[in-house]
Amino acid sequence: FTTEVQIATKVATPIETILKYSPIAEVLTLKEGALVMIRKNDVNDEYVNGSLGKIQKISPDELIIKLLSGNTVFLEKEEFQVLDGDGKAIATLRNFPVSLGWATTIHKSQGASIDSLHVNLKGLWEYGQAYVALSRAKDPQQLFIQDWTRGSIKADPTVVKFYDNNF
Repeated sequence: FTTEVQIATKVATPIETILKYSPIAEVLTLKEGALVMIRKNDVNDEYVNGSLGKIQKISPDELIIKLLSGNTVFLEKEEFQVLDGDGKAIATLRNFPVSLGWATTIHKSQGASIDSLHVNLKGLWEYGQAYVALSRAKDPQQLFIQDWTRGSIKADPTVVKFYDNNF
């Protein structure tokens, strides 16, 4: 499925950049049985951003997904807005609110609550990356950590100083 893109008038941001930072792929290649991650919250609380499931059936207008929780959900295409630094919509994208669920980056997982998570903590370079990765897990029993070292956990020195002086 190709993502439909509408660009706001007078936008200086290249479309490649807009697509790179959007929550859905430019081209979504799916098949029945694929593990997918839902990329939005459901207003009826049937799933959350980060819920994992396997595609049971695909049609041009709907995906039927059996979640790892055992529930079955029906997803239609959704619109996502990409905002500029002032909060103004610079683009609207439309496609199914899913991405393949086999792997994601720490950056792209922000805001997600993931059902089952295998995290590799090797080579982290930024303050708080380990926290962001580990805090995505919904269930600590479904959190698996690989390549952890003391150096994996990095705290901003300003934050450490604040806590040392105040607690």
